[in-house]
Amino acid sequence: MPDYSDIMNLFRNILSDYIAIVRQYIPKKIHYLDNLIKDMSNGEFALEKLNVSARYQAIQSTLETTTQHIQQLQLENVGEVLQKLVDDIDAIIKDLEVEKQSYDDFKTKWDESYTVITQIYDQYKQALIDQNRIENLYLINEDYVDIQEKYKDFDQILRESYDLEEEMNAGNFSYLQMIDKVEKIKNAALAHQDDLNSFFAFRDHLYLQEQRAIDELENINIVLLEIKSEIKNKHLPMINESYKDYIQDSYDKAAQIQAYRMHRPVELSELSKRVDSARDIIYKLYDNVHNLIVTAEMVEEAIVFGNRYRSTFLEVNTELTKAEVLFRNGEYTKALSTAVDIIEKIQPGSYEELIKKSSEKSV
Repeated sequence: MPDYSDIMNLFRNILSDYIAIVRQYIPKKIHYLDNLIKDMSNGEFALEKLNVSARYQAIQSTLETTTQHIQQLQLENVGEVLQKLVDDIDAIIKDLEVEKQSYDDFKTKWDESYTVITQIYDQYKQALIDQNRIENLYLINEDYVDIQEKYKDFDQILRESYDLEEEMNAGNFSYLQMIDKVEKIKNAALAHQDDLNSFFAFRDHLYLQEQRAIDELENINIVLLEIKSEIKNKHLPMINESYKDYIQDSYDKAAQIQAYRMHRPVELSELSKRVDSARDIIYKLYDNVHNLIVTAEMVEEAIVFGNRYRSTFLEVNTELTKAEVLFRNGEYTKALSTAVDIIEKIQPGSYEELIKKSSEKSV
């Protein structure tokens, strides 16, 4: 038979453990829980969402009842009850600590979300203005992001963020649950960034396309001024007469292109086509005039060079006179050929010297 004294010792040890748990261990945990609840009762946390009050009262009630049972030496199932009591206290503490940490996480997530939504909203405001502008400026025949339609989707995200803010102001929410909502709204807003980037890139493409046409038109007018200036400075009336109509036609074409550009909305592909065509023609005109002026200068230099032989050789005088007549008639290529042929006959290598001299002047 079991020794009675051993049973009593075991009973006293168990009873002592139970008393230590209800008088020291559990009160210490409840004290920590009380401080945690007090710390979180400043209005920032919705403790009701975690059912803290009811759970706390249940713990206190169970602790009071269990303490009475121990005092009355009614120890049946007390061990299991105390273990559950400790587990319940730990569960509340864990929920509160998670919620407290979630508050910090939420603040960070909310600030990030607010920043993203504000940035996307500001970009949409600009994009809506830009879309209206480019549709008034240009005839657009290619697909692009319709900002007005995309903004309708974003407006729904804005409404969700306003609803979320109202829920926050009401204060009846769990930060842990709210984090997922905030993250979802932020990601939904971020999804609009690609569409905005695509639109702004398309807008800039249109602006650059028109700016290129503007720059080309300016270059065309500069080239035409250079042509007129070069003809005037060289005192070559025959070139002026020969190309006067071409130059005026070029001015008229440039003016027509400018008028086409100013008529809104303008089709940029057609504008570019007209500008490119005019540029090619005018640059070719410039090359022809410039080459003709260079040729005329070489004729003058060849005649000057040959004058030293005029009094000595009758043939030189005759050919140079022909060259002068051709020059006055504007037949500069024939004049150059006539003058060069005779001076090469008298002094071989003279043409190369003329070319070298002409090249040095043009540098």
